[in-house]
Amino acid sequence: MKISFWLTSTTREMTSANWGIAPMGGAEISAVQLGEELLKRGHDVSYFLEKCVPFDRDNLHVKSHHNVFDSEHEYFICVRPHQVLRGKFGNVKKILWSGDAFDQTSNDVFFDKEIAQSMDAFVFKSDWQREKILEKYFHIEPNKARTIYNGLKKDFYSSNGVYANPKRFIHTSTWYRGVANFLDIWPLILDKIPDAEIHVFSKTSLYWGNADGGLQEGWYQIAEELVKLPGMILREPVPQNILAEEMKKSWLMLYPNSGFVESSCGSAQQSMACGTPVIATKRAGLVETIGESGILVEESKKWKENFAKTVVDLSCHQRKEMAKSGLQAVKSQLWEHKAKEWENFLKSL
Repeated sequence: MKISFWLTSTTREMTSANWGIAPMGGAEISAVQLGEELLKRGHDVSYFLEKCVPFDRDNLHVKSHHNVFDSEHEYFICVRPHQVLRGKFGNVKKILWSGDAFDQTSNDVFFDKEIAQSMDAFVFKSDWQREKILEKYFHIEPNKARTIYNGLKKDFYSSNGVYANPKRFIHTSTWYRGVANFLDIWPLILDKIPDAEIHVFSKTSLYWGNADGGLQEGWYQIAEELVKLPGMILREPVPQNILAEEMKKSWLMLYPNSGFVESSCGSAQQSMACGTPVIATKRAGLVETIGESGILVEESKKWKENFAKTVVDLSCHQRKEMAKSGLQAVKSQLWEHKAKEWENFLKSL
């Protein structure tokens, strides 16, 4: 099969040297890792990006967005942005594989009845995401919409007997998924664990160096306040294999998201696969991703105090049971299994 992925612009130019290594967004990482397994299964896989130095490597092809209508596709999988779906593709199976929740304007292209009905399939990353999209975008036919959960790269994960420091925590995601809440939560944790540290992996320089107004200025101010907190270590994104090692060394993944509605959560899934339990807010797709393998804190009036208390009160036994449960939960979610699921799904179209 000739399978094409349409990906958004990344923060850096992708080349043959950094392909599959350089940090990317969660949806883009998923597409690359799924593609690796599809290549192993003998398929021809192409990626179209805005920033890249085009290259070919056996059956892998990385091309510019500009070449999308000059290329041959059998299956065209749009990850984001969705506007490309307004183009004329001819006899091609078009699939939306989106991580964007119902409130993201990128999905508004499906208010257009002609475009919505021209799609062959919609693949979502949680049942919650699927249901919310179908509620809002009534031109999407429910029988074309299905859920395929994200996968994991086998090489990076499992705890491997790495010692987790009970005073070391981790958070990784984009800034608008709850980083600002650490301004209130982290001091409460420090009050009970004075020598605790948390490693926050996020694109801090994206905001730190661009304090020129609007949203960016707000993030700049948050970063300035965060770095004043003892034990708060702001770090730039790192390749997935290095991030996995950082997760293994951490006692818990803390994910206090109270703003962005998540379709699923790759960070939580990866952490569970490393044997590092997750404490998160109980919202949107986080409930499906984490399930009973972590602790989900209700967003009540005093939820930040409850979040901090949940962290400091967790016993070693509870942590051990949560880690075991998380590893069991993600066992069937390796990309090698997901690639077969995707292969069978594409053949069915």
